[in-house]
Amino acid sequence: MIPVYIHWLGVEAYGLLGFHITLLAAAAVLDVGLSGTVNRELARASVTDHGAADDLPRRVVRTLEWLVWPLSALLAVVAVAGSWWLAAHWLKPVALTVEQTQTALVLMGLAVAAQWPAGFYGGALAGLQRQVLLNAVNMAFAALRAVGVLAPLAWWRADVSVYFAWQVMVGLLHSLALAAFVWRSLPATSAPAGFDARLLARLKGFTGGVAAVGVTAFVLMHIDRMVLSAVQSLEAFGHYALAVAIATVVHRFVSPVQAAVYPRFSQLVAVGDTQQLIRLHHNTSQMIAAVLVPLVLLMALFAQDLISLWTANPALGAAAGPPLAVLALGYGLNGLMAVPYALQLAYGSTRLVLWQTVIGVAVAVPATWYFAQRFGGLGAAGVWLALNVLYLLVGMPLMHRRFLQGELWPWVRTDLLPVVAVSCVVIGAARWWLTALPGGLAGAAVLGSLAGLAVVLAALAVPYPRNLLVEGLRKMRHRAL
Repeated sequence: MIPVYIHWLGVEAYGLLGFHITLLAAAAVLDVGLSGTVNRELARASVTDHGAADDLPRRVVRTLEWLVWPLSALLAVVAVAGSWWLAAHWLKPVALTVEQTQTALVLMGLAVAAQWPAGFYGGALAGLQRQVLLNAVNMAFAALRAVGVLAPLAWWRADVSVYFAWQVMVGLLHSLALAAFVWRSLPATSAPAGFDARLLARLKGFTGGVAAVGVTAFVLMHIDRMVLSAVQSLEAFGHYALAVAIATVVHRFVSPVQAAVYPRFSQLVAVGDTQQLIRLHHNTSQMIAAVLVPLVLLMALFAQDLISLWTANPALGAAAGPPLAVLALGYGLNGLMAVPYALQLAYGSTRLVLWQTVIGVAVAVPATWYFAQRFGGLGAAGVWLALNVLYLLVGMPLMHRRFLQGELWPWVRTDLLPVVAVSCVVIGAARWWLTALPGGLAGAAVLGSLAGLAVVLAALAVPYPRNLLVEGLRKMRHRAL
């Protein structure tokens, strides 16, 4: 939908949409670890005698719920109060007036606050292993949020404030719908669920650790946009936001996988089944790598072509292509580390990740400010890539040494290297051969075919995806006969 938004609203207004994404991520930080906590506690309760014997799951949700909605209201107040300062002193609108920008920011803040509780209830459904239901609800509201907004834009007014007013309504409906499904999915008890201060005291250590990691991780992942929104025009920031929107497709794939395996990791840790935990860790890492690495390399090597084809605007491709190439590599490396991070949380440990992110913030903030002012979006993207290279080289050995001793080399040798090798050969050869892509649907078909071929060959290079493909072909052959 992004090319449609740019066509209807303009690149400068799309810069506000990019800022909205940053605010959504900032709001997720104010989750203060609540979604991760409810996810882990509900998953553990399903496999322990203590959780199954009483009303613990309902008390966990009700207790944390008493924090979620007041924090959401506070978030709305803060967002509205800061809208004028952001419009007048932080963002740099040119075509839009300060008043138009402020109105959009007020509605943007209300939209973020309305959607924010959905993260908590989504964590609860994931902990209850209701991922299919969670995904169905999220898909429906994502479509309503992204595509449904075309109705008021077409029939009322093609204005960025109309876009955000629609997001307020849909975000609130999303949160209320997920809340209803959570309470219908919880095990029934005779006693009504109530606020439990002792439970909150027990959970505060883990919740605080997850919250601290979330704050520092947010700064790391969004310092580039925070800095660029202050030092560049809103139109130039819109170009960078477009590159980020494509690069973060990586997280659109990784996050649901991480959400699916995290509660299972928590269960396996609770019952002490280390062998099954190791097997699930490697299988999931192979599945993520087989899809992620080819797509990341495709985005990096065909960045300008991808944007030009997608938006039908070569000028946008030239402006946003270089930062996309670097951002894609950074987000790709970050995505490969998502499963190990989920495993650490399943063990209830946040200290290692927290120290890594704190050190990363200390380095990234001044580095991003310096390189963004000298080299613009390309400089900010370069800092993000360098940080993830360091995390891979330093953080992953530390994590495996503490939780999965002896599994680092198998993770690199079996789960990652074969996929990287195959993807580099296939995508690199295609880039060398295809000096210029055809335009329109023909170019899109070429890139789509290349992506499909690379993913299949990458999947055949590692054991678990290869076995799934072979088994699937065997079943198809059996049905055909």
